[in-house]
Amino acid sequence: MTALVFDGPGRMVVEPRQRPKAAPGEVVVAVSAAGICGSELTSFTGDSTRRPPGRVFGHEIAGTVTSVGPGSPAELLGRRIAVNPLMPCGRCPTCASGRTNACPNRSLLGMQVDGGFAEEVAVPASAARELGDLGDIPGTLVEPLANAVHVARLLPGVIGEHILVFGAGAIGLCVVSVLRHAGAGTLTVVDPVPARRELALRAGAQAALEPERTPELGEADHVVDAAGVTSSRRQAISSCAAGGSIVLLGLHTAESELPINAAVAKELTFQCSYAYTARDFEAA
Repeated sequence: MTALVFDGPGRMVVEPRQRPKAAPGEVVVAVSAAGICGSELTSFTGDSTRRPPGRVFGHEIAGTVTSVGPGSPAELLGRRIAVNPLMPCGRCPTCASGRTNACPNRSLLGMQVDGGFAEEVAVPASAARELGDLGDIPGTLVEPLANAVHVARLLPGVIGEHILVFGAGAIGLCVVSVLRHAGAGTLTVVDPVPARRELALRAGAQAALEPERTPELGEADHVVDAAGVTSSRRQAISSCAAGGSIVLLGLHTAESELPINAAVAKELTFQCSYAYTARDFEAA
């Protein structure tokens, strides 16, 4: 088979690879569609070194099960599925606490092991989620949508609340969509790109503004930062009402200097959000 292989910063090559075989507890998936994550873009540019040269990227995938390994459900054969690419160890104290998304021994398809930018990929049978009537391309959005489901669970309140979302990339748009369905009262999105602001309105936001217009908003009950840059993190503090919560989701900038005294004076709660649990993926 052929695969798209990372060959170092700025280089991707199509190479022949051996077809995977389903080990015990695994299934082999013929990939029909695969999304490109922002984290893969930063690996491609060399800004992130988490993915080594020689790796096949791809963790937002949908396809059809072509073979099942020993101990895997035979009924999965021929089924169209989305794949949960996050694989916790299931044995550590963090997993036992229910925070499988933060497992220190976790692996991710396309990062620690070869992923879905290939004709076929082997995955744990437990990672397969049947798509039913959902198309293959929408099926690739189950994984990013699961991140947004996790955010909704972490917020102290959604129904009727005014929630401000910084960033209208793929994850930010998923957050808007999930929070709209979860009953948010008002959703406002801040993004510098006009086309993204238009998408945010189509996703369910009542308003979509440029960053420099943020002071016009007043203060929101809660803020979700899906941009992950210093300016959005600082604006999240200034835009959040006293007693509110800020969910930090974006990972673009590793370190930021923030007006912490202003956050203290408002008694804000900072909640970090990383990936999703199996329950979140199922809901997505």
